[in-house]
Amino acid sequence: MYRDHPDNILGVNTSNNLFDSSNVAANADGSMIERQQYIQEAIASNALGQAIVRKAVTFANTAADVPLFTVTGDVIVKLVAVCGTSLASAAGANIGVDAGTVALIADTDCTAIDAGEIWHDASPDASVEALSVLKEFIIANGTDIVLDVEALKQVDSGVINFYCFYTPLSANGAVVAA
Repeated sequence: MYRDHPDNILGVNTSNNLFDSSNVAANADGSMIERQQYIQEAIASNALGQAIVRKAVTFANTAADVPLFTVTGDVIVKLVAVCGTSLASAAGANIGVDAGTVALIADTDCTAIDAGEIWHDASPDASVEALSVLKEFIIANGTDIVLDVEALKQVDSGVINFYCFYTPLSANGAVVAA
């Protein structure tokens, strides 16, 4: 029978092992326990795959830009919006980054965004779209994603659900709802 002791870090099938693993460093090329820690941390931070962040925006005479997602580090993103309640507005809008003029979703007349439609380009018109319509963008240095409402106009009412699919590139790459 195997007995648990500090030289046997695998222990026995109980929760009271003598080895304290709280200070084990994550290392993809290290010992078995360091590799296990690396896998555990990668899964916890979703570094092994793509994550999704959601944000619902309810418009009520919204005349200012709306922060959608806060980005840290460097990430690859795909963005899509699904209209929950048709928009009423005299404004146009696009989705962009707060540090430039790159549109992640093109300028669109907000009255063209109806309930059940997918907004991914300047002509939202369908409730089913191929994933190939989603564009990928690299966002560097924590540049946030915003809904840009046309100047001197407003979005009177409506609801849009925004979805940001992202993959971290840098160690601190992440996206959260703003």
